[in-house]
Amino acid sequence: MLEVLLVEDDMLSAVDLQMKLEEIYESVKVVHRVTAREARNYLAENTPDVLLIDVVLETEKAGIQLVERFTENKPAVIFITAFRREDLFQKALDVDPDSFLQKPITADQLRHAIELALARK
Repeated sequence: MLEVLLVEDDMLSAVDLQMKLEEIYESVKVVHRVTAREARNYLAENTPDVLLIDVVLETEKAGIQLVERFTENKPAVIFITAFRREDLFQKALDVDPDSFLQKPITADQLRHAIELALARK
């Protein structure tokens, strides 16, 4: 079973992404957290296959800062954002994500990003 930790503070986006994940994968466990802190607590005890995380959470770089903390057992990381800002993209690149998606995200884009991210692991 594929386990995805979805870290998204926009509830509509979170519901949309969860529905897409459940449509794409027959066997998927989606764990949703709203803040980087909640995600950090979850990751302290769990190792999901994929971390699907919004770049901008409580602060502009909260998502990036969460990924920076990984020293081992790093899941496949896919950043998502609604912002079309080159500076955020460049900051995200610094932590070597497996993919980066701009909202709105289609089911095909999501599936391709996850499959590529998992192949890199």
